[in-house]
Order: sequence, then C-alpha cells, then structure tokens
Amino acid sequence: VDSTSSSMTSESPPPTSRYDRQLRLWGDVGQRKLARARIAAIGVTPSTMECMKCLVLGGCESFVIIDDGARVDARLAGELFEVSVDDVDGALSAAEVCVRALCALNPDARGRALRAARDTLFVARDDETPEAFAGVDVVVAGGLSDAESVALERACTDGLTPFVITRACGLFGETRTGALERWATENVTPEGSETSDL
Repeated sequence: VDSTSSSMTSESPPPTSRYDRQLRLWGDVGQRKLARARIAAIGVTPSTMECMKCLVLGGCESFVIIDDGARVDARLAGELFEVSVDDVDGALSAAEVCVRALCALNPDARGRALRAARDTLFVARDDETPEAFAGVDVVVAGGLSDAESVALERACTDGLTPFVITRACGLFGETRTGALERWATENVTPEGSETSDL
C-alpha cells in the first residue's frame, strides 16, 4: 500500500496557520525540520503507532511502516487507533491498515507499508546502511526483543541514524533513544513572556 497525496492542495491551509500551536512550542526552524523528516517505524504496536500518529499530525514529510505482514486481528483492532472491526476480516496487513489511517489524519504526509522479516531487517550488505533505513532520518521501533534492540542500535549507529525504541505493558512504558551526535534543545520563549519554557 502506498498512500501518496500532493504536498499542498488548494484546500490545505498554509503551514503557519495549520501548525500554529507547534510553532509556538519549537518555532519555525523546528517545524521546518519536522516537515522534512522521513521516518521509519518498525513493528505495529500501540506505542509505535501512537508515536507515528503524533509525527504525522505534526507534519512529517513521509514515513514507512515496516512489519512482517501479519494481518489485523481482533486484539490489534481494539488497541490501535482508527482501526475498525471491519479491517479484521480484510486482506490488508496491520501495517497497510495503519498507513491508511495515518494518511487520513494528514493528507500532506506520504506513507507506505514494507513487509520485512525482523531477522533480516537489521543486516547491512557490504558495510552499508540496511536497505530499509536508506534515506530515513529517524527510526521508531516497538515490540522488539532485547537481541533485536541491540541489532537495531548497531544498524542505526553504523548508518548514523537516530533511533527511538518503545516498550509498553499496561501503564508501564519505556523509551530508549540513541544518536551519535548530541541533540540540542532549542528554547523557544512564548511571545510576550519573560519566563523560559525549559
């Protein structure tokens, strides 16, 4: 499934009015970076798809959801946003259903589903970035085993790609991030305020 739309249709509001609240948080520089972001999501889990929902609503350029091609089951239909019971009996994979739902949230975002087995996903050929991560700015993953998390970290570090690994169990959640370079947090003070946010 490849859901693509034009970047600016006549019906879309200008980015400054559409993302007004975000511009107040991280400024126009941060919004421009997000608008150019290409994201890979590994695994269709509630925490991964919630991260993707926030990034797509925020205005990311494009995304790919990488999963093993499993079909939507009753458990997923209840845990994932925007997934109806009608999708349970459909022929689409969970990744394809999520791509459709995410693209419906923001018609300017381009999304696609990629079927890949996890045991081959993190393997690079000839000391290059793994094929699934080529041209990606950040990787968001969920539902990985400890060995898969280590393999993802190695693949992302070798390819100089920042990553976020999420795990959730009930009300307990864990997030692990990594990047070779240091991230700088830019403090954006709201207009007319003398108090800093950070």
